[in-house]
Amino acid sequence: MTTAAVIGCGDVSIVHFGALAALPEVQLVAVCDTDTERLMTAVEDYHVPGYGDHVTLPEKVRRSRWIAWSAAYA
Repeated sequence: MTTAAVIGCGDVSIVHFGALAALPEVQLVAVCDTDTERLMTAVEDYHVPGYGDHVTLPEKVRRSRWIAWSAAYA
């Protein structure tokens, strides 16, 4: 199974979360955002661990295939 960590939980992220949910071979394992409110919303909605900074992602998560679209992380 392929794992994914979504970095950036802003307005466009709903499209990316939906795309990931449509792929049965992909498991979302973490979300990351510097905005605490957006981060907590994603954690609650998708039931995965959340991190406030991509540097703090555990090694296991860092080996995931990442989907990043926030300009702050580009």
